[in-house]
Amino acid sequence: MKEALRILMLEDTPTDAELMEHELRKAGLAFTVMRVQTRDAYVRALGEFRPDIILSDYHLPDFNGKAALEIARRDHPEIPVIMVTGALPDIEAVELIHAGAKDYVLKDRLARLGPAVQRALAAEQSARERRMAEEKIRKISESAQDAIIMMEPDGRISFWNAAAERIFGYTAAEAMGRELHILIAPSGARDEFAHGYTHFLESGEGPIVGKLLELTALRKSGEAFPVELTVSAAQLSGQWHAIGIVRDITERKQVEAALARHTRDLGERVKEMECLRDITNLLLDKDRAMDRVLDACVRRIPAAWLDPSHTCARICLGEQTFVSAQFRETEWKLATTIYMSGMEHGHVEVFYSGAAAGDGKSPFLDEERALLQSIATQITQSLDSRLAEKELRDSELRYRNLVETTSDIIWETDEHLRYTYISPQLFPTLGYKSGEFIGRTPFELMPPGEAERVSDSFGMIVAEEKSFTNLENTNLHKDGHQVVLETSGIPVIDAEGKFCGYRGIDRDITERKRAEIALNHSNRALATLSAVNRNLTRMTSEAELLQAVCQNIVELGRYRMAWVGYKQHDENKSIKTVARAGHDEGYLDTVDITWAETERGMGPTGRAIRSGTTQLCQDFANDPRHLSWRNAALNRGYAASISLPLANGEVFGALTVYAEEVNAFVPDEVGLLEEMANDLAFGVRALHTSQERDLALKQSQQHLEQLQDSLEDSVRAIASIVEMRDPYTAGHQVRVADLAAAIAVQMGLSDEQAHAIHLAGVVHDLGKIQIPAEILSKPGKITDIEFSLIKTHPQAGYDILKDINFPWPIAQMVLQHHERVDGSGYPQGLKGDEILLGARILSVADVVEAMFSHRPYRAGLGMTVALEEIAKGKGRHYDPAVVEACISVVQANGMKLPSSVNIGE
Repeated sequence: MKEALRILMLEDTPTDAELMEHELRKAGLAFTVMRVQTRDAYVRALGEFRPDIILSDYHLPDFNGKAALEIARRDHPEIPVIMVTGALPDIEAVELIHAGAKDYVLKDRLARLGPAVQRALAAEQSARERRMAEEKIRKISESAQDAIIMMEPDGRISFWNAAAERIFGYTAAEAMGRELHILIAPSGARDEFAHGYTHFLESGEGPIVGKLLELTALRKSGEAFPVELTVSAAQLSGQWHAIGIVRDITERKQVEAALARHTRDLGERVKEMECLRDITNLLLDKDRAMDRVLDACVRRIPAAWLDPSHTCARICLGEQTFVSAQFRETEWKLATTIYMSGMEHGHVEVFYSGAAAGDGKSPFLDEERALLQSIATQITQSLDSRLAEKELRDSELRYRNLVETTSDIIWETDEHLRYTYISPQLFPTLGYKSGEFIGRTPFELMPPGEAERVSDSFGMIVAEEKSFTNLENTNLHKDGHQVVLETSGIPVIDAEGKFCGYRGIDRDITERKRAEIALNHSNRALATLSAVNRNLTRMTSEAELLQAVCQNIVELGRYRMAWVGYKQHDENKSIKTVARAGHDEGYLDTVDITWAETERGMGPTGRAIRSGTTQLCQDFANDPRHLSWRNAALNRGYAASISLPLANGEVFGALTVYAEEVNAFVPDEVGLLEEMANDLAFGVRALHTSQERDLALKQSQQHLEQLQDSLEDSVRAIASIVEMRDPYTAGHQVRVADLAAAIAVQMGLSDEQAHAIHLAGVVHDLGKIQIPAEILSKPGKITDIEFSLIKTHPQAGYDILKDINFPWPIAQMVLQHHERVDGSGYPQGLKGDEILLGARILSVADVVEAMFSHRPYRAGLGMTVALEEIAKGKGRHYDPAVVEACISVVQANGMKLPSSVNIGE
């Protein structure tokens, strides 16, 4: 079965593409379509979709129709391109045609599209057939056993086939452009040839034209040999050209039998041509059934073969088989394939039953093989043609069925917009039979006001003979209810370009319009819900939150008014207004709403608070339950309302919203508003919980700060005990602490880390409380035993502090403040990063302060000596970064120890 026509559309407007498809189907074309709108998609579709034709808009998103045409002509020149575009200047249109476009069709003249496509496809088919014919001629000439030579009027060679190369020994490149008689004629015959050729040029006649002559010719090697020459005349551009067929008859002269074979070959060609002509005529007879045509064809085939009496033929097509007289299968067979719609569909076979040649060669001639191929080709073309006609009939039937079965109304009007055709779908859509409205206009189906509006719009469209799409209009069903239609149409232009009316489609969109209204209502509720939820995450004040929510409902939801009321547990069970927005205009101040079971409590707000359920009033004017508030509500533009309870375990209030239109609250919208009310109640509850938590957290923080202050005061009290036992080192721990904290700040440590190091510095020599006072204050040099005793003070300090629950490693820093980065310190001999950073800072501060200050056994050495000491031990005893920071601190303080440190500044 023939494949549907593949159409590639370069079109970025979907509605234009739909109209184009509609026109093509109306023209009876069966097709599949791919629509693209970018260069990359277009190039990819050319290779993957393999279209039969391209319909291209001129203006595209990232390139234009001219570029698309150039790509097609460059990469796929066999695919015809038709430009389908809006208004196009004549110059650009001519340029597109010159660039290779087969046609161009304006979008407001799409009635031309179907015929244009058919013409382009027919032209391409003709061109393809012409190329095939030219290719056949080329192949015949190249496969011919005879030399075929054509001469220009000046006697020079313009065509030289492969047989000529083989016979004469000259390649085509060597022969082309040379004078024939000099190239191949013996010297004695050249003058006679030149004289005869001059006469031929004048009249197209001559003693050898149209005759079969035997002559002597020369090969490139100089060898003379007999040839048989046939010369014919062809007049091209007013001048005579000679066409010669030269056959090498050397063997015929040597063997007379060869002459008979050549003579017979000529007759065979005639038989073959007559056979092909007869079969072609049979296949062109469309009034005869195909099985009868094929039966006649198969019976005609044997007569074209060299030995008809020993030749029979068979045509197999699908499950059908046709055979010639006295058919039988034999060893010698020729076969070729029959195609239908590009798919293998059968075979044509010829069998030979005579005696084979002794050399075992095939009894079939090459020309007979070509003839069989031509017969198969003719059958294929006839099958495709008949299939195309059948598909056209089927397409027309499908189109008629489609029109009559689609749910849309298909219509046509004359130039005065009077219906000339309406599909049967008019009845289920509007209740009228098609015949009732032939000759009437579409406006007679519309309410008066709508008819006037649509008629005015149509007047401008018709005046310009433009297409139109998706024109919404309201019509009256025969029973009186309203039906909304969406109408699209295109102008009908006849072959002479005259406007004849419109053709279009009406689609019932009544339900869609209802759904759109419901969707709009849901969207406004959704937008309000989204805004309320954003406010829930930002607002920290209950009053601000409630007011913002009411404002969101009015501004984003486009409701008339919104308010929040909290129920009061007073004698009147009143409802207190805590937030409002929109067109209140004193309404809430005058209506005296309550949640008591009294007449004033029967409104939606009171019922919502009492019942804990949503209360709807879809029509204030006609709902008897709202008589007490009706006039006040209607005067302020309230047509409907919804009241939503706010609950936190129990109902504590209500959110009430008013709308300007009746039946304003659709089910989906109600669900979203209920979700919003629940979120609001949750937000209020969360604010209450947050405030309670913040108060508890503040009290806890104050208590924690008091405990920490008490702990640090205790540490300083402990530190003062050491200094009371050692008056010579009084203030040493505090000065070390201040210097260490300053170094920590210089190194960029956090305030908390600097504070912890400061505390550790205040008590770093706490362990000296266990060292005898006479050793600590000894003015002379201490012994090794005394120094060993002094070296126990880090461990002693650690043992005192380790059970105190500091938030920082105070005890560990005290234990490690005499460790050195190379492992030479005490008491553990730690190295590098094994030592806490705070301890590394304390060790440097301790050394600097000790050397700078006075001791019982020596005077202070000065700050320069102290800094030189730590600089000398940098990287070996002391952390390099700590040393650099210490030097910076001391230098910035005028080569003095800092007296205090303001941590955090």
